Amino acid sequence: MIAACLARLQSIDSPIIMVIGDLMLDIYVWGKVERVSPEAPVQVLKVEAEESRPGGAANVAGNLAAMGAKVMCCGVIGDDAEGRALSRLLAARTIDTSLIVRDKGRPTIVKTRMVAHSQQLLRVDKEQVLDLSEPLRKKMMASIEERLPLCDAVLLSDYGKGTIPDELVVELISACRRHGKMVLVDPAMKRDVRMYSGCTVLKPNRIEAAAASGIDIRDQTSLEKAAQKILKLSKAESLLITQGGRGITIFRKNRIPVHVPALERPVFDVTGAGDTVLSVLGYVLAGGGTIEEAAEIANIAGGIVVGKVGAAPVLKDEIEHELLAGEQVTQKVKTLSQIGAICEEHRRRNQKIAFTNGCFDLLHVGHIRLLEFAKSNGEILIVGLNSDDSVRRLKGPSRPVLNQSERATILSAIEQVDYIVIFDELTPLKLLKTVRPDTLIKGADYTKEAVVGGPYVESYGGSVLLAPLIEGVSSTSIMSRINRNK
Repeated sequence: MIAACLARLQSIDSPIIMVIGDLMLDIYVWGKVERVSPEAPVQVLKVEAEESRPGGAANVAGNLAAMGAKVMCCGVIGDDAEGRALSRLLAARTIDTSLIVRDKGRPTIVKTRMVAHSQQLLRVDKEQVLDLSEPLRKKMMASIEERLPLCDAVLLSDYGKGTIPDELVVELISACRRHGKMVLVDPAMKRDVRMYSGCTVLKPNRIEAAAASGIDIRDQTSLEKAAQKILKLSKAESLLITQGGRGITIFRKNRIPVHVPALERPVFDVTGAGDTVLSVLGYVLAGGGTIEEAAEIANIAGGIVVGKVGAAPVLKDEIEHELLAGEQVTQKVKTLSQIGAICEEHRRRNQKIAFTNGCFDLLHVGHIRLLEFAKSNGEILIVGLNSDDSVRRLKGPSRPVLNQSERATILSAIEQVDYIVIFDELTPLKLLKTVRPDTLIKGADYTKEAVVGGPYVESYGGSVLLAPLIEGVSSTSIMSRINRNK
């Protein structure tokens, strides 16, 4: 998948994308905090610099422009200095602002963030949530309809600030369908998802999905239940629920959910992360990518942006760099269908295949000895790795300590390991039937009779071996030692 995503991203030129939504001006006040005020128990921020950036739907437009898309931005600003400043910021990014409407009856939405030492201290919002007047709504829709034929995709960034009324949402999606244009929606928390009926992609976060469905999302079962309800209400072709550090899950009617796990990385600021994901989804889909490719690439972009301070764009080069790094690290990771073909090729070359499996959470010396023993009993070593969901079901909600991407990355760095296959089932039996190893290896804490898949491997002449154990070494014992030393 990583190679396919990299090829897809590199193939995209300059899609034309229309962004519609609540436009905001983000102001950042940077400084230092070195003392507490004598007037009240509050910190004193010594201002060193101020910066203005596009926010809300304007941030989505800015992200797209930074990736190389041709962007039309549509929304409402006030007839004020802040609105003019936002227009200048967008124009400086070569974004078409001709669809932006000025409303003398409302101020431009402004969010001012006070930041010291890369941490937000305070956010001050200047906004009035007012319904858009009928004349302005009609003016906006007429302009949108006129430019729709030029677009490859339309993105609706709905923050629920009143500038995108229900009527406009319904008219917009209907117009997109008439013109054969995909429309991606980042929904407002309080809007009935039926207003987005017929959209191509609906992208709520976990909290928004819970609010939209009325279901308290606590686990995978409740997540899937909420997703099915939202799909039924919204009639969206695809539903992507973003879950922060858990990644993104894709839901479609009558299709098995697809989960794209997030890579663990330092989080400095989640401001604008949802905007980044929406913009990259739109960019990849407008460029001809699949929904799976779009989610994978957007997930990486979201991980990059949370490592920055404030709503900042993610450059195409940054995503490509992450994909290249991931391709190098995870080239040993294969899917079930891929490993089947790979094993056939190795058998054709008369190479002996060894197989072992496990969670490999908190890799330790016992794991290394197991892998060394396994490789000594075969020319090719395939490791079956329990997925995060599989580990949770086996060991409880506090495990794994390291997610499946991290565990696969660590295993990839071990020279004895040739291939890794992540499996969701509680046992590797399905994977074993695809691999058909010559030798199945487990630790000597098992008996041969207790090894899952042992009878199957022996049925076609394969063997089951038990690797010697290192006494007292296990992931559980390591965790106990850590907890004792806290």
